[in-house]
Amino acid sequence: MSDKTGARLKARRLALGLTQDDIAVYIGTSQKQVSRYELGLNDPTGDVLLKMSEILNTSVDYLLGKTDKEMAALDLSDIESHLVDAFRRGDVAMVIDILSSNRGSATARR
Repeated sequence: MSDKTGARLKARRLALGLTQDDIAVYIGTSQKQVSRYELGLNDPTGDVLLKMSEILNTSVDYLLGKTDKEMAALDLSDIESHLVDAFRRGDVAMVIDILSSNRGSATARR
């Protein structure tokens, strides 16, 4: 794996406010192993890359440096993106918080 892949893993993780522990739990490994991936010391398997792409809300191609598009073009608002990220992490409390705090703005747009 290239240093670029490790840097992209770390950048996406930080952009989503996730810790190495969060990633480790999701992919079923240790925080140290996630650190090794980010530093380019170890190469994740295809299955691990796929799981990482899911929690990091990006494609394997992006993580591997085959494209510079972080996400597929889905035309999501910022709120929708945060909601999807929280849902994928299984953070039900955050999903409820996002939905509750944006209830008024969604009603105003109708």
